[in-house]
Amino acid sequence: MKRREILTEIDATLDQLIKNAAALKEVEKDLDLATALHKTQESLLAHLCHLDALIEEEPKKIVDKRVLLSTLSKASSARKRKLVG
Repeated sequence: MKRREILTEIDATLDQLIKNAAALKEVEKDLDLATALHKTQESLLAHLCHLDALIEEEPKKIVDKRVLLSTLSKASSARKRKLVG
């Protein structure tokens, strides 16, 4: 998942959490519905934590790719020097 997609998903998840919190206030007396909404909120929070972990991994992946490209570039340059020298 790309960073922009992750941020969009985080935004949508936060919106849903807010909507559900507002709905929860209105259905407090209906125990079954309130319980279902609480479970949904827990699930959305778990999803949000997962997205947060993904967003934290993203910069590491970029750095890893840069290191890999740099290493490949150096190896290629070294091979060229051996061929020329």
